[in-house]
Amino acid sequence: MPVSVSCPLVCLFRQEYTPAQGGGGIYAGTRFLIDPMLSPKGALPAFPGTPNDHLMNPTVELPIPMGDILAVDAVIVTHDHLDHWDETAKQLIPKDKPLFVQNGRDQAAIQASGFTDVRLLGANTEFKGITLIKTSGQHGSDQFMASPIGELLGEVSGVVFKHPDEKTVYPAGDTLWNAHVQASLTQQHMPDVVILNAGDARSWASAQSSWASRTSMRSIRRHQRPP
Repeated sequence: MPVSVSCPLVCLFRQEYTPAQGGGGIYAGTRFLIDPMLSPKGALPAFPGTPNDHLMNPTVELPIPMGDILAVDAVIVTHDHLDHWDETAKQLIPKDKPLFVQNGRDQAAIQASGFTDVRLLGANTEFKGITLIKTSGQHGSDQFMASPIGELLGEVSGVVFKHPDEKTVYPAGDTLWNAHVQASLTQQHMPDVVILNAGDARSWASAQSSWASRTSMRSIRRHQRPP
């Protein structure tokens, strides 16, 4: 099972990842934009309470022209935090572009920004012959999510891409290793390719790291299918 390790998923567009062909964001002939953070380097404030709270965001420039990034068939927003769905994305993405979200809350919020075709991801969401499957995740540990900060972090999701002529691809989203992820890997979807948000995000208060730590990578290797 190939595992693509990336910084937070918005950075996929700062590295231009393509599930099926290795460039351009095309899957089964359809181009997707996932979690667009499109602001120029340093345009957004640092995230307070983190070891890098002196760094403005984004920390790098987009490597390809904005016109190429926006030339997509659909947009997927796994959750609506600033580093996955920023004001620049809201301004630049056409308001009639098909846009998939995880729940009714995010749907209402994005519709309030003027988008007219906001669809809910489900267990078998079809788009241009591709099956999109919402997966569950968790932004932090059980203890962390039970704290006041956990309420701010809110719900997150991943998505599985399936098509008869393509490998099954699983961008896991902003999640720690947990039973939901394990089930997606080994029982429910058996993906061929997994994409991780591997920025190792931490806060001083929690000393909590993202799923894609060394421990989690070992967990993934243990659950790989034999070649």
